[in-house]
Amino acid sequence: MILDSFYIWNGDRFYIIINYLQFLYLWPCLRSKLVRILLNFLKVKPSDRAKLGVNQGRKATGPYTDFDYMENPVAQRANSISISSGVETIMRKSILFLLSFILVAGIAFNAQALNWSYKGHDYFLIERQGVSWDDALQDVEDNYEGYSLAAITTPGEQARIKSVLTDNKISGEYWLGGFQPKDEVNPGDNWNWVTGEKFGYESWEKNEPNDYYGPGSEQHLAMWGRFGWDWNDEGNLRNINGYIAESVHPTPEPSTVVLLGVGMVGLAGVGRRKLFKN
Repeated sequence: MILDSFYIWNGDRFYIIINYLQFLYLWPCLRSKLVRILLNFLKVKPSDRAKLGVNQGRKATGPYTDFDYMENPVAQRANSISISSGVETIMRKSILFLLSFILVAGIAFNAQALNWSYKGHDYFLIERQGVSWDDALQDVEDNYEGYSLAAITTPGEQARIKSVLTDNKISGEYWLGGFQPKDEVNPGDNWNWVTGEKFGYESWEKNEPNDYYGPGSEQHLAMWGRFGWDWNDEGNLRNINGYIAESVHPTPEPSTVVLLGVGMVGLAGVGRRKLFKN
């Protein structure tokens, strides 16, 4: 069931990896060699190997001596069983660890697969099929401190976001931070940004906004790939693929940081001169 879930969720690439791991797990000869290499690499002590049921290959566990092991096939078989048992334990744990790592890495990658910057603001795109505008806003504000849904206030910002999405072959429709009051029935009136910025610049698709499903049916703003990333008022969650978030407070540019540092050094120098002068 776990392997099927990986196949459905991540496609052929993970399917190949997991089946390769199954192949290693079912091949005792290579499996034993890999475990010995792993133990040697980790510098596991012989005493610890004994606890795992894996020995050096020279002495059988149990009542058999070195001589017994060299001369007695039964002793060799007992040693082989002991090694196999330890190998299975180690390989099972290794595979579970690797699968867990793949799962966590996959979630992290899919959760925030695309990010960029523009004029001191940081942006990221979250893939989340069918998320409502309210849930998207809450998700950003609860989990990403200093971020909110993106507010596009200049042609340059619109062009930058459009370029990033196009260059990365993103498709679908994504929420932005624009909204109307719930009682507004005129599709073109009273649009606001959640950040409180002035809703002056607009980049609506032709014939948008239009409350397509009836008065007051589309009161949140999204940008859509099928419209060349121009804006659309939206109310149908089946069209939504996620949302775009933006840092609320601008990140200082490198030059600003340098100037600030120089200023602090200058102030420190003035303070030292006054101190020694007094």
